[in-house]
Amino acid sequence: MKIKSKKYNLCIIGTFPPPIHGLALVNKAMKEEFVKAGLNPLVLNINCNGLNRSIINIFYRFIKVVLTFPRFSYQILVHRIKYLYIGLSGGFGQVYDLIFIFIGALLRLKIYIHHHSFAYLNKWSILTKLIVWISKNSADHIVLCDYMKTKLARYNKNITIHILSNAVFVDSSDVKTFEIKDKFPVIGFFSNISFDKGIKEYFEVIEALINNGYKIKGLIAGSISDEITKTYVDSKLSVLKGIQYLGQIENKEKLNFLNKMDILLMPTKYKNEAEPLVIHEAMSHGIAVIAWDRGCISNIILPATGVVIDKENQYVSSAVNNIVDWIINPNKLILTRKLSYKQFNSKKFVNMEQLKSIINGVSNS
Repeated sequence: MKIKSKKYNLCIIGTFPPPIHGLALVNKAMKEEFVKAGLNPLVLNINCNGLNRSIINIFYRFIKVVLTFPRFSYQILVHRIKYLYIGLSGGFGQVYDLIFIFIGALLRLKIYIHHHSFAYLNKWSILTKLIVWISKNSADHIVLCDYMKTKLARYNKNITIHILSNAVFVDSSDVKTFEIKDKFPVIGFFSNISFDKGIKEYFEVIEALINNGYKIKGLIAGSISDEITKTYVDSKLSVLKGIQYLGQIENKEKLNFLNKMDILLMPTKYKNEAEPLVIHEAMSHGIAVIAWDRGCISNIILPATGVVIDKENQYVSSAVNNIVDWIINPNKLILTRKLSYKQFNSKKFVNMEQLKSIINGVSNS
């Protein structure tokens, strides 16, 4: 009996969970949107084996990509796939992306390149220049905010660029109240836990508040990728009894975590940060976010909906001052939380129209 093969009409290339990180989650969400539109995508997962950039993980990905190239070419030709969607890597992974995009352009596919990093926008990249040049007649580019669009256009001002915020991939919540549950707000940290993501600054803010007489409660969630960070976190938790580490959380655990939080600290020092999903997740629950200005963050958190600290300013003292003001004037924090929730829903609504336009461009062809 002859088995009829599946008819693919779209190829998606990128990293998918696990491990969990922003790019992988957005790739997964885009795949689900294409499926909901009735498409049957061929998914080629070229992720690493973990978050750390060890020699083993780099070699693992290299082998995975090499084995993917022939399957990609074969499936494109057999199924006559017309569309390629690729979540662009931020660094050396663009070497692999470049080859996939070159093959796609050679076979005259319509290509969608989704950008998630400022690594090649803050600093000029020959790989990105080649990708933009090779795909200039066949690609639409998807960026996260106006600022990112301006940066990308420096490579070629004539390319087609769509703005699509990550807010579209975060579920809206039904917040019942914005009241502060205790006398002092619950302050959270939610990220892959590392010094680059600001875990040290988080603890410094908590310690400064406690030293000033405020009985702060804190919640931390996310995976810890190395032993040095784990040792540091464990040492702080042994002293700060009001702070609880929940580990990696998903689904119901994540909802419970967000429902308990009043303020989220986002002191990321990662200079190529783009548009962290965690900020949208917090704002979708009416949480006030205090973030260092990186990438598209100032396009997410508008004045009065949270606090964006200039990248040249000291994070800890600025965050402490804002939190103390909210403790002294709790109605200010309640208003900020309300406006945070309203801002998220507004951004999600506007960007849903853009998402529909992109999906329809593929599904209605």
